[in-house]
Amino acid sequence: MEGLPKWWRRLRPGVLSAIALLAAGCADDHPSTRILFKDATVNGVPQRLALDTGSASMMIFEDSSKHANMEIFLRAPPTLDKDFEMVTGALAKPARVNLGGGDFTIQPLVGNLAKFSIMVSADNSRLDGFVSWPEVRDNILIFDGPQHELHSVAEVPPEVRNWPKFTIGHENQFTLKTPLANGQLGTILIDTGAYDGVALPPAQWKEWRAAHPNGPTGYIIYGTPGVIGAQSSEEAWADEIHLGALTLTDVPVHMANEAEVKIDPKNYTGTLGLYALARLEFVVDGKHGVTYARPRPMPGPYYPGIARPGIEKDATGGPLGKDWMVDGQITINPSHMLHVASNVLLGEAVRKFQDGDHAGGIAECTQAIDFDAKNDEAYLERGKLKQVDNDDAGSLADFNKALEINPTSISAYSARASSKFLHGDLDGSITDCSSAIYVRADYGLAYFQRGAAKQAQNDMPGAIADYDEVCKIQPSAALPQLYREILQRWSGRPPRDLSNTVVAWADLGQQALGRYLSGHLSEADLMAAASTAGSSSAQICQAYYFTGFMHFLNQDTAGARERWQKSVSTRQTKVYEYVFAGNLLKFTDPAGKQ
Repeated sequence: MEGLPKWWRRLRPGVLSAIALLAAGCADDHPSTRILFKDATVNGVPQRLALDTGSASMMIFEDSSKHANMEIFLRAPPTLDKDFEMVTGALAKPARVNLGGGDFTIQPLVGNLAKFSIMVSADNSRLDGFVSWPEVRDNILIFDGPQHELHSVAEVPPEVRNWPKFTIGHENQFTLKTPLANGQLGTILIDTGAYDGVALPPAQWKEWRAAHPNGPTGYIIYGTPGVIGAQSSEEAWADEIHLGALTLTDVPVHMANEAEVKIDPKNYTGTLGLYALARLEFVVDGKHGVTYARPRPMPGPYYPGIARPGIEKDATGGPLGKDWMVDGQITINPSHMLHVASNVLLGEAVRKFQDGDHAGGIAECTQAIDFDAKNDEAYLERGKLKQVDNDDAGSLADFNKALEINPTSISAYSARASSKFLHGDLDGSITDCSSAIYVRADYGLAYFQRGAAKQAQNDMPGAIADYDEVCKIQPSAALPQLYREILQRWSGRPPRDLSNTVVAWADLGQQALGRYLSGHLSEADLMAAASTAGSSSAQICQAYYFTGFMHFLNQDTAGARERWQKSVSTRQTKVYEYVFAGNLLKFTDPAGKQ
């Protein structure tokens, strides 16, 4: 591409492109960066569109959109976004897209969602745009690396069903779930917008590189305009590499970038580019949400940039010497695009709420629901926002709807359990927590919430048991250890010194509480720390509750009640300690009204 640095000739254009209805990626002249649709049109105009499964939404370049008579209006002036000048625009009327006989219409969207990025620097590209994973994910696709083809077929070939099988993730990008050695499920990103091999998480890359110091190496430079900009990494050759249960042979390996890791920060396992896919027999059954994959025999073909003994560059340059082509009709489900659009609005809702615009955040959630009435996350987030605004009936209704749509949403169970707890329905809160635990047995938050509800019911053994479970699952969690400690003392167990434990706690206020319970901080110093500038009323509520409990354990019921009354006087109704203090005031009422 004229006007671009030469290193962009080895560009990864697709990794996690900015989520939008139409967002411009960077197409370069390296043929290996694309899988092309043989027959593609936009508004009846032939277009060169490539498949980018690492992107969450369709993308098109500025000149191509004009050529296809797409009506666009600009929403913001041009800005320099890392390496390219970008402008933000919106689709003004519907656009018809046809991919190999599969036809669908992109509808113009309203409000803040109607945005996309046009890359004004890409005028000389040989591509017109990209089709993303949501548009094609319902299809059955056979990746044929040696023939540079992607076949769309009606049924999975019978012999394929005996291959290793992997569940397709529910993210907007194409991901697979793979069993890991620790019993968890890892996330693998499949990115057909990348020409390279395997990208590993930084820690795993360093570990693998240290264990393989002498193999062939090269250097990769890549980027995603508007997301990560230009990136570079050493590449090294792997005879065999394992991503959980998925095995590949004879592939280049390098370190993943931060955008890839953010797909699933806890369980991200790696990314497969086009060369890696060419090293697999790979069949996607989108109808049933699974993928079949097994490694091809060694050796792999020529790969530019890394010299390997016995591997010569042939006439075509191996699987990277020409474009892949999509063969067959692609089935399109427009509702997937609406779901992506709904999630974009949901992200905007969270941003507005964080900026203090509560009404705007709720309005964005409502618009997200208008786009996708089955988006349980939109109901869940709107319920949380309503809860903060003290719309109790509205928040509970949204939590109920979220669970009606998705009965396995542990986040919705947790949110509804919290709502029920705060409004005195302790049995209902315990039931919701138990439901979340049934869905996921290691969900520490549900054990913590259930323990708090049992504590509010004065079921101290039950509360201690649940706090014990949290501490096993999340050993560094502070509050369950603090709550468990005072309840154990109440039940007659000797006090523990938490001074060595608190150093691992991130919250300074919780560290102070641990030191106070261990006798290393006076009550006066604790209250002074809780009352310093910048402290919240919630911290004061918390401090009064704990100091009251210590007076109670020391047989000073009057002193305990005085501090619990001050805890309740903070009116921090959404803080557990407020509820606990109120219950203890009733429990210790000298008039016997408890």
